[in-house]
Amino acid sequence: MELPPDHRLKRPSTYSREAAIVAVTDLYESLTTPLYVEPTDILYPPPGGWPHITRENEAFASLNKTDEVLELLRHLPYLDSRKNEWFIRPWSVSCDYVNRDPRNYRPLVPDEFEFPPWVINLTFSGRYGQSLMFDTSDGTATEHDPNAGIYEPDYPEGDPRYWRVECEEETEPLVERLDLFKQRFQNLNWIPHVQKIGSWPRVFEWYEEPNRSYGDGEGKAMREIYLEHGWPDSFDREACQASLEIFYYDVDRRKELIASY
Repeated sequence: MELPPDHRLKRPSTYSREAAIVAVTDLYESLTTPLYVEPTDILYPPPGGWPHITRENEAFASLNKTDEVLELLRHLPYLDSRKNEWFIRPWSVSCDYVNRDPRNYRPLVPDEFEFPPWVINLTFSGRYGQSLMFDTSDGTATEHDPNAGIYEPDYPEGDPRYWRVECEEETEPLVERLDLFKQRFQNLNWIPHVQKIGSWPRVFEWYEEPNRSYGDGEGKAMREIYLEHGWPDSFDREACQASLEIFYYDVDRRKELIASY
């Protein structure tokens, strides 16, 4: 079936398993630079891929995904959820298809709706985040927000891309979307934090724009702490960690910041 050009895309997009693997790997490895993921938290697949991700495994068979989706999942790296639920954007965790039952990551959708077999989520929204839906037919990513309500259809019924009307109104190549994630961490729009004691990862938000600044008070304070410690070019990781720990356990100050935004 020959489809018309996708009106959401600025230029055509094609699927490459290798490009997807490289993009996910690059994002995860970039998260070891700020005070967040440690290199040992990244699980790399063995040469032949993760042996349990097969159609013979009932948990994966029940997902009703294509062979290509399963091959992709077999060869992706994952952030080790045995240590933490790793947020890779605010309120959205990375899916760990190695250590968690994949059925636990099914996106939250109405009972009558199901994503097609060639689409898989790389993040899980929970109740408040976004599931990043990766389409292996064309290599694109579209975010699904379970609380977004109803969008006006922008694909005709019968178009295999029609599922996207249940998602955000922006679709782009996965490589570009994950590069945006990297940029937001690099620019400290998304500020990661994980305590060394009583660890619970979070990603806070703060945006500095010419005519306005917005986000949350905790995010702004943490951003300033990163900048005070030389982010990004001369970053003193150890000293920044110590300052963040002091800030994070200063409950009164954090309450004041939260109340002010």
